[in-house]
Amino acid sequence: MEEVQESVARGALNPDLTLASKCLLLAATSICNDAARSFERYLQADEAREPEDLQYEADCTRTGLDQDRRVLDILAELEGLKDA
Repeated sequence: MEEVQESVARGALNPDLTLASKCLLLAATSICNDAARSFERYLQADEAREPEDLQYEADCTRTGLDQDRRVLDILAELEGLKDA
């Protein structure tokens, strides 16, 4: 992490960090899309769906958003936008 902070302080881009940031952003986008689909299924559920199924969709949405937040926190740390 110290290397990242020094690189940001100097304004020098590290190609490995750039690649890592791109991968993290792609992961965050994918996780967010999955969470949105789970939430959409939850909202569009009809009365025939079992309450357990609805709870599963709600839990998937919540878990996905928690994972997304953690990935974005790591990305912010790598980019020097958040203290380590």
